[in-house]
Amino acid sequence: MKKIFLSAASLLAIALTSCTEKIPLDTGKSGQTLSDTTYLAIPESASLRKILIEEATGVKCPNCPDGAAELHKADTTYPGRLLVIGLHGGSLTSPISGLSKYDFRTTFAVDLFNTYFGGEPNKPAAVFDRTLQGTAYFIEARTKWMDIIKQRLAVAAPLNLYLSSTFDAATGEATIVLKGAYTAAISKKQSYTIVITEDKIIDAQDKGLDVIPDYEHNHVLRDMLTNVTGNALLDNLATKEAGRVFQKVIKYKLPTGKDWNVDNLNIIAFVHNNETGDKEVQQSVEAKLKP
Repeated sequence: MKKIFLSAASLLAIALTSCTEKIPLDTGKSGQTLSDTTYLAIPESASLRKILIEEATGVKCPNCPDGAAELHKADTTYPGRLLVIGLHGGSLTSPISGLSKYDFRTTFAVDLFNTYFGGEPNKPAAVFDRTLQGTAYFIEARTKWMDIIKQRLAVAAPLNLYLSSTFDAATGEATIVLKGAYTAAISKKQSYTIVITEDKIIDAQDKGLDVIPDYEHNHVLRDMLTNVTGNALLDNLATKEAGRVFQKVIKYKLPTGKDWNVDNLNIIAFVHNNETGDKEVQQSVEAKLKP
């Protein structure tokens, strides 16, 4: 592969016409990469950071509705800035006998707990942009969540992300386009992750002394299009310079035999560092699977 060295004048020249270079296609869990390109362009202005929140939760966890309420409060305070993924796996997550209609558990959640975050936390707990808070990723004290969110919102994001989807109801296939544009130079190894979540699922939820039969479950992790720990991003480049753009076109076919409501499915994509001791999410984006 040829390396491209561009001066400031060259960057201006490619504002309208940029040469694209093909990079090796990667493999994931459920997503098939149709095309993968990268090029240089005039650097964009940085957009506001959106925070990725991964919430450890469960239908048999009596305190989890309070955790969800705290995140809803934060989302109301900072509208459009929080992206939540509900991780159902491990303790307190099996369906409630005789009451639950659905099973939200996934092996993805268990794998994230055990192989990526160093163990399953007590529930509810949340991790913010995959940053260490002291010595832990997951924070169980809900009283600390809002302060962490406020701190993360003030951290500049070094790239902009764009996400879109077209959905063919006849085939059950979505064509997903993920585009990233670096606004600052990054020399760390990075990966990207794409997941499917579902909102507005009405089902039973333990609330301590009682069970709520018609609780609304949101942000439920359903599927991962990439590997659990992400797929390598531009790993052929030592530095992703400001102005570096990548675009991935991915085909995703809904699995058969699932009780998902396609109208309530969302795609969440995020770019995160992939170095020892550094998993920090740099930017996140969300879109409807079926626009």
